[in-house]
Amino acid sequence: MNSRPVTLRLLAKELGLSAMAVSMALRHHPNIPAHTRERVKALAKERGYRPDPEIRRAMERVRLSRPHAYL
Repeated sequence: MNSRPVTLRLLAKELGLSAMAVSMALRHHPNIPAHTRERVKALAKERGYRPDPEIRRAMERVRLSRPHAYL
């Protein structure tokens, strides 16, 4: 049995996408096509992907602190 945790990078490699695209797809970002979001979500569920809560909190703080050029 493989005890290695499923990461965004592993999902990205298997899907042929960047880790950023996988991250955005899992957050339902509108710039990621719907069919890609569905592929990412399906593989994440199949592989048992769970985001690391500490990294998720840190990234939320980073995202909230960035000025948005489109606002």
